[in-house]
Amino acid sequence: MADWYWTGTDATTGQEVFSATKSYSGTLMGIAEAEGRSCPGRGPGDVWAYNDSAIQTLDAVLTKATRQSPAAYAHPRVLSSTR
Repeated sequence: MADWYWTGTDATTGQEVFSATKSYSGTLMGIAEAEGRSCPGRGPGDVWAYNDSAIQTLDAVLTKATRQSPAAYAHPRVLSSTR
């Protein structure tokens, strides 16, 4: 993860955030696959395309594959400062 600031902003400045949900969800799916967790409904050559309503489906797939909520799965992997 990295931070970039522009036009006089810094870490304490409120800013609009775009695509955070799909970025975190995609990262978590990649981590789950790297950990050898089977992602239901996906196989070699399958493609999942993001759209605004499909993110709930991806969350359900991630929950089924990891047996945890996306937030619980993310915490020790990408949200904890002591990894």
